[in-house]
Amino acid sequence: MLSDVTSGGQVGTAIIDGVPCRHFFFNQSDDLELEIWLEDNDRSLPRRFYVTYRNLAGRPSFIAELSDWEFPNEIPDSAFVFQPPAGAEQVDASAGGSAAPAPAK
Repeated sequence: MLSDVTSGGQVGTAIIDGVPCRHFFFNQSDDLELEIWLEDNDRSLPRRFYVTYRNLAGRPSFIAELSDWEFPNEIPDSAFVFQPPAGAEQVDASAGGSAAPAPAK
């Protein structure tokens, strides 16, 4: 989202739906402005995005208001278990040698 940013930073604060937020503004190359409001708390969840396309006719913009974030109380450990794709082979990276890649099929 912030690739090709040429300048930007925090420009102020705001209250969105009763929640204190930090307001950031970024220039992305010559044709895009991006603004984002993040909750000013330990979660820093996004509350608003505002994108302006400077080089398009009429300078169109896109606004997204975000609210009612819900996260499960606990994510089970099974959600983080690696499931290798079919046909994958385990490689011992600690051997220290260089392994030749398998021939293409």
